[in-house]
Amino acid sequence: MKIAVIKPKSEDFNLEILEAEKINVQFVEKATELMALEKEFDEIMSSEMTEQVCTRARELRLQIVPIRTSTNKLHDKLKQSSLNEGRFIGAHRNSIKEVAESAEGILKKIENYFIELQAKAVAKLEKEREELLKPYLEFGVQVPAKLGEMAVSVWDAVLSGNIAAHDKRIKDKEEREAAAIETARIVKLHGERKELLIPYWTYLKGDQSSTDFGKIPEESFNVILKEVKAAKQLADDKQAKIIADNKKLKVEKKELKKEVKEIKVEKKELKEEVSEMKTKSIEAKIPILANAKLSDHQEVLNENDKMKKFILQHTGLWCIDKNPKIVTKQWIEKNAFQLKFETH
Repeated sequence: MKIAVIKPKSEDFNLEILEAEKINVQFVEKATELMALEKEFDEIMSSEMTEQVCTRARELRLQIVPIRTSTNKLHDKLKQSSLNEGRFIGAHRNSIKEVAESAEGILKKIENYFIELQAKAVAKLEKEREELLKPYLEFGVQVPAKLGEMAVSVWDAVLSGNIAAHDKRIKDKEEREAAAIETARIVKLHGERKELLIPYWTYLKGDQSSTDFGKIPEESFNVILKEVKAAKQLADDKQAKIIADNKKLKVEKKELKKEVKEIKVEKKELKEEVSEMKTKSIEAKIPILANAKLSDHQEVLNENDKMKKFILQHTGLWCIDKNPKIVTKQWIEKNAFQLKFETH
């Protein structure tokens, strides 16, 4: 190591040469004193370590200490001077700065007077337009920026567009609510009308059972209700008639059985009577047949035919299985049957 003082360069600190030399002069003496001890320092550094060398090192150090401390004092002195100079310079600057800034502020306000008026007008217009627009904005939608800076035509378009959208939302909501109310009314009316039709449901025509009765006009529904009521009444009347006819037929069947029974009794009695008449007739004719001539035989046969006809007329009855009051003469002639009795 060598004791060598390197002189700072003024350009490294952005100082003028004269200013740098003024400072250099202050430190030259201290640098010279320190460099004068270089030879002694070099000898100590190159010597072997002995007590004498240690003593010399102490003595040399004590010579260097005052140079260092005096240099520090010089530094502090010069620095303080520089600080005082800087503060003095700053005071000059501040005195000028305060006046200049105050003047600049006043002039700036004058300069920006109309700009500030315009800004205030824009801010006021922004607030007014915001208040006008807010009622028509959809929930959650932010107010557009720079409303106060918009041209009148642009603002009018923004406002009218939002008003139209707002009115459409209200209209759509009202239509949805009205549709819901109408749907509920139709469902309720369908249920009420269906309740009226339930007793006559089987008499509905075609696909009427799948009709939404809440949607059809009242006149149309009344027509349907009237028709099914009439259809049911007609069916009820037919059923009542069938029941009445069945009851009547039962009575008539009972009466017919009674009549058939009476006819059988009459048949038996008539058969006995005819048998008796036949016997008497034959007994009365025997003498006539025995004594008649051949020319009189035909007359006897004619008498026999008359007797047979009488027997047939009185030994057979034409019968039908229905009440004569409810059938025609032609039906009786076609369907009547004759009760026949054997003759002896």
